[in-house]
Amino acid sequence: MTHSTARSSDAPTTGAAPRSAGPARFSAPAPGRAPAPPPEFTDEEVLRQPLGYWTGAASEAIVGFISDNLARGGVRQPHWWTLNRVREAPQALTRDEVVEVVGASRPYVDVSDLGTAVDELLERGLLAAGDAGALQLTPAGDALVDHLWQEVMTPTLAQIRAGMSDAEYVTVVRLLHRVIRNVGGDAGFRP
Repeated sequence: MTHSTARSSDAPTTGAAPRSAGPARFSAPAPGRAPAPPPEFTDEEVLRQPLGYWTGAASEAIVGFISDNLARGGVRQPHWWTLNRVREAPQALTRDEVVEVVGASRPYVDVSDLGTAVDELLERGLLAAGDAGALQLTPAGDALVDHLWQEVMTPTLAQIRAGMSDAEYVTVVRLLHRVIRNVGGDAGFRP
């Protein structure tokens, strides 16, 4: 059986963000490009299928989808994480503190090029470094974050949750937390 997952080139920390004069508008994938519907499995067949495979496939597909949509907005995920952390921090963070804070909040995500992302945001004029390297969003950076939330992330997250009630979403996430704890993993995602 064949299942579609994100390509390795869709990984959140690879490739350079395209440079553009302004933020791009979100566009949903073209109709007719969705993979063929998966086969229907009986409950007994599902019980014999590996949870690790399905959680991995879901993760790759979701992360790839988010990454593709952020790229259309001119950033990669490390840029997105950085912009949001700097914006939401109760006090200004330095480059090293941003790397530490994002790394601590994403224990299963490769944040090895986060420092590079900070440097790229500084170079693009979306961040500015003040006293002792304290980072702040520039007006252009602040406008980009607003744009990405409204025009990219909101429709992207809505598409991910399409056909799922809030209660179903909460159930899925809580079940995944339980599975992670069952195997001794870190279920302490920090927003």
